[in-house]
Amino acid sequence: MTKLFATLAISAALLVGPQAYAQTEDYGTTVGNKALSGISNIALCWVELPKNVINTSNQVNLLFGATGGLVKGVAHMVGRVMTGTADLLTAPIPTQPITRPQFVWQDFSSDTQYGPIFKPTN
Repeated sequence: MTKLFATLAISAALLVGPQAYAQTEDYGTTVGNKALSGISNIALCWVELPKNVINTSNQVNLLFGATGGLVKGVAHMVGRVMTGTADLLTAPIPTQPITRPQFVWQDFSSDTQYGPIFKPTN
């Protein structure tokens, strides 16, 4: 099970990398980007744990970062799984992904935000 999860996470990261920075606005790119965003958010949701512990520790202090950051990380982990699932299921609808930043490794020092759900692409 662990090998399968690791394989999925690495595959998602490798597939998403080039696709994430494509700037063309055609239907295939938009749908593919949204689907890969959903897959990566589901597979790599666990990265929210260390991200929030580190960011909360830097903002407040180490003790609160270890406790409050962990709780915040679990909440954002659940949020990434849910929005990743929604993005994956609604991938044929050409809208922007729900999670900001789109991928957990982008802008690592900023807090994760969600919405709007069906914002059309520009």
